[in-house]
Amino acid sequence: MKQAISLKEALQIIETKDVNGFPIPFDISFRTLNKNSKSGGALRTLQQATILTSLPKQQLTDQQKAANLLIANKSRRKPFHFLNRTRNLKKANGEIAKVHIRLITSINHQNVEY
Repeated sequence: MKQAISLKEALQIIETKDVNGFPIPFDISFRTLNKNSKSGGALRTLQQATILTSLPKQQLTDQQKAANLLIANKSRRKPFHFLNRTRNLKKANGEIAKVHIRLITSINHQNVEY
């Protein structure tokens, strides 16, 4: 039987970073849901996913810093993750997935309870 953890502990696992400031990979399972079209319910599993955050500035190379200066600053809408109860996760292949925290079923093979 799998060990159960609380949602708070699951979010702490998601937000964990190593000593260099890089996010630590984890395995996560969650359900899909679209309230507008009233569809979803599929179980999705991501292996070796990390939270999408900015990398530590001291770790950027000079070439990356120069590339960042050349990119035009585009005004972006803030994601309001706290209000919407969502997190952006980076998959192992580099794609981005938005996850609603209330739909997380397990993290690192431990069931999540509310």
